[in-house]
Amino acid sequence: MVRRTEVATHRAVQLLGIAALTVLMLASGCTFDSSLQGVRCEEEGARTDGRLCKDGHWITEADVELDGSQPDDATDTPVPDDATDTPLPDDATDTPPDTDAETCAPDQELCDGVCVDTQTSEDHCGACGQACNTYGQNSVALCQSGSCERTCAQGFVDLDGDWVGTDDPASSNGCEVECTETNGGTEICDGVDNDCDGQVDEDVTTTYYLDADDDGYGVTGEEQQACSPDGNYRATDAGDCDDNAASVNPGSTESCNGFDDNCDGNTDEGCPCTGTETAPCYTGAQGTAGVGLCQQGTKTCDGAGAWGECQNEVTPVTEVCDDGSDNDCDGLTDCEDDDCAAQTCGSGGQVCHNDVCCTPQSDQDFCSNQSAQCGLSSGTDNCGVQRTDIDCGGCPGGSSCANNTCQEDPNKCGDGNDNDGDGLTDCEDDDCAAESCGGSGAICFQQSCCTPEDDATLCSNQGAQCGTISVTDSCGQTRTIDCGGCGGGTSCASNTCIEDNCSDGNDNDGDGDIDCFDSDCNASPTTYYYDDDGDGYGVTGNSQEACSPDGKYTATQDGDCEDTDSNIYPGATEICNNDLLDYDCDGQTAEADADADAWCIDPNGGGYGHDNCIVDPTDSTVTCCANPGGNCL
Repeated sequence: MVRRTEVATHRAVQLLGIAALTVLMLASGCTFDSSLQGVRCEEEGARTDGRLCKDGHWITEADVELDGSQPDDATDTPVPDDATDTPLPDDATDTPPDTDAETCAPDQELCDGVCVDTQTSEDHCGACGQACNTYGQNSVALCQSGSCERTCAQGFVDLDGDWVGTDDPASSNGCEVECTETNGGTEICDGVDNDCDGQVDEDVTTTYYLDADDDGYGVTGEEQQACSPDGNYRATDAGDCDDNAASVNPGSTESCNGFDDNCDGNTDEGCPCTGTETAPCYTGAQGTAGVGLCQQGTKTCDGAGAWGECQNEVTPVTEVCDDGSDNDCDGLTDCEDDDCAAQTCGSGGQVCHNDVCCTPQSDQDFCSNQSAQCGLSSGTDNCGVQRTDIDCGGCPGGSSCANNTCQEDPNKCGDGNDNDGDGLTDCEDDDCAAESCGGSGAICFQQSCCTPEDDATLCSNQGAQCGTISVTDSCGQTRTIDCGGCGGGTSCASNTCIEDNCSDGNDNDGDGDIDCFDSDCNASPTTYYYDDDGDGYGVTGNSQEACSPDGKYTATQDGDCEDTDSNIYPGATEICNNDLLDYDCDGQTAEADADADAWCIDPNGGGYGHDNCIVDPTDSTVTCCANPGGNCL
């Protein structure tokens, strides 16, 4: 209840202050809205000492609760106004506020027992007891961020600015001009002081120039400031030098008519000519005027600033090659000019060549110059003219024409005559090279009549027994010759007959070697040993080389120690039969051979076999033991 009483007390003080300020302003002749509607503020929704910042201006909260809502029903707690409410302490009997118990919000301070925001309180701005004061008429003091600031009440401005920066109210007339900003305080051209600076339409008017001919350009110096065109003051661009001619203005294109059409101070600038003036002219190639027949002409201005056609000029034309003049005006006359090359320049078929008028050769002279003795010849003559198929005649009998030259007739190279008239006869003349010069196939070779070898001789000389060869004979001819085939049992390889049957026992190729003894057979002879008993082993020292077995010479292995017994040969099984024979030809008999068969025969026919033979190493005698008796015989 104490806090509610403090709030009520504070609100009463606010209302008394506002009432006192209103009486003071009315007494001084000023009008003032008790709501302070229109005083400027910065932070929307901010509150200070009963005022609320709304829409950029301060309004009073005398009839608004501290939370910013309007009392609208019986549920709101009314300000104490009768004896039933708890009265404010006013004497010693009342209980004073317990300042030690008061707790303020973090952004408030306790000033005179009341929690206030020193950032916005005008009575305690920045610190308790530091109040903000107004300066002069129609001014309002505010606390902004803990600092006192001043502003004008709504509808007033401090036009002379005399109270800004002073702390002495007596030295300021305050907000002395009544004015309400419009258009958000931005000046527009509407005849009203929108920004309340004491000026109307400053810096927003348009300069309109007098434009009598309505060509969009006005007369410089004839102007007025206005928000919109007014009569002939309608052009926004100046510079019109003739306001009675709509075709004359700075935006026009200069015409060649004797007037300054574009108002730049110059007349007919850029026009090729004026009036009817004349001037020399020439339309030919640069550098040809005054050369040869070429000369300048004259042109006349047509009065509208344009030149007429060039009259009486002479320009280059195609060079005439026999008139003694420089027609194309390049400084060269007739045949001196390359344009006349090969062109007719006089009479009798003359043509220009090497800068002179040239007389072409006759056909005979042309053929001679071309070294053509006969036939048709083509080429360039002495005047540089290309001549084609000039007939240079024929050749005498016994000769013929080849490549424009008379040559010895190939069929006459053995007649003993110089038929082509070159001083050479038959094979002496190179025209007869390799040509027939006599019988038996003789031909001209190295300036003589040569008889070549026959095929057989060439094959023999080349060592070719068979096949085809290519060879140059003694007369310089390259010939391909068939040297024939080979006999039976042979074939041709690299022009040589080689053995082809290596098992018929014949020397088919005649080289003295038969079958495998011939290297052509790609084989070697075999050593065969004499094998009389046919056991596959022959007698050492009795052998012959052959391509195949021959008679008793059939064994390819030797070492047989008894060639009459097929049971005796190297590698045979040794037999212990008391016959003292060496069956395996290893130099030992069965009785002394450790390899002998362990079985012995029954010498007395008693029917007992013998499984052991004991050999006396001193005299090689054999003792056979009977089995099963174990007695030795």
